Amino acid sequence: MAAKIAPLSERVANRLRPIPDFPKPGVLFQDITPLLADTDLFAAVVS
Repeated sequence: MAAKIAPLSERVANRLRPIPDFPKPGVLFQDITPLLADTDLFAAVVS
């Protein structure tokens, strides 16, 4: 049986890296560099 592919929005959310308290306390920064490193997912996002 083929694996179920998650919706694009879920795949993107799973690639974001949360960084708490950056740039100041109380802010949750979402780092997108892991998304940029995933060439297939990045291509799907920009197309």
